[in-house]
Amino acid sequence: MAPVYTPKQALATFKLPPGYSIELVAAEPLVHDPVAIDFDADGRMYVVEMSGYMPSVSGEGEHVPNGKIVVLEDTDDDGRIDRRTVFLDSLVLPRTVAVLEQGILVGAPPFLWLLRDTTGDFRADTRVIVRDDYGATDANPEHNANGARWGLDNWLHAANDTRELRLRADGTFESRHTPSLGQWGISSDEYGRLYRNSNEDPLRTDLIPAHYATRDGVTAPLRGLYSALTKNVAVFPSRRTPAVNRGYREKTLRADSTLAHYTSAGSPTAYVGDRYPAAMRRSVFVTESAGNLVGQFIVENANGAPSSAR
Repeated sequence: MAPVYTPKQALATFKLPPGYSIELVAAEPLVHDPVAIDFDADGRMYVVEMSGYMPSVSGEGEHVPNGKIVVLEDTDDDGRIDRRTVFLDSLVLPRTVAVLEQGILVGAPPFLWLLRDTTGDFRADTRVIVRDDYGATDANPEHNANGARWGLDNWLHAANDTRELRLRADGTFESRHTPSLGQWGISSDEYGRLYRNSNEDPLRTDLIPAHYATRDGVTAPLRGLYSALTKNVAVFPSRRTPAVNRGYREKTLRADSTLAHYTSAGSPTAYVGDRYPAAMRRSVFVTESAGNLVGQFIVENANGAPSSAR
């Protein structure tokens, strides 16, 4: 059996590249079952808590409205969260949060809401329905609309969804059709290229805008759309991981019960900052939640477009 660690014990088990360290920012009871986050301009963290996912092996009780959006703050600037405020509760399997100037965009299928805190207490006071077709209530939670990534084209892009949104100057939203791509999570690099993935398919990118595929007269898949950058690759967890996705398949686990390759790829995150060393540039980090690890892919460019990842 894989041991269960306290947050303090878990910190001692992480294996990191030379020169890097890891610190605990928040743990229970300040945060529970987080699946998505976004930050406001003052560094406050808005977290989606999906506490209703798989309460039993058969998934019974998933529609209990116990999901939340919480605001986490570090009030004394010591690098640790010390205040939790419930921004919105009583949600069924929430999965999306995006901090906008006009409010907080929150997704819990089939609704996408724009919520506002009008009193400054970090609690939602008003709620406006932006969409009522944001995924489906009875869909598999692993295959439902999620994400709201603001692209360089000023559109909010998503994964596992068939629409993109743009905020008009008057505060209303417009939408356009797009193919449903990826599974969980979406990111963008400094060129505006979007990255998505799915279980055993660690990293794909759009070399052209996805909505081109929905234009009149387009009948065949477009080259460069949701283009694979890498095949599935070997992973090396630092601990045993017997409870993995597709663990029943031969060669999914090694003899020591560690995961052998990606089976639950998600949350691709392109690094676009300047605080890490130059070697981190062109990196896209991909989680493997079942294997308790994060992989780093270096995207190689050919003629101005990514051709592969290593």
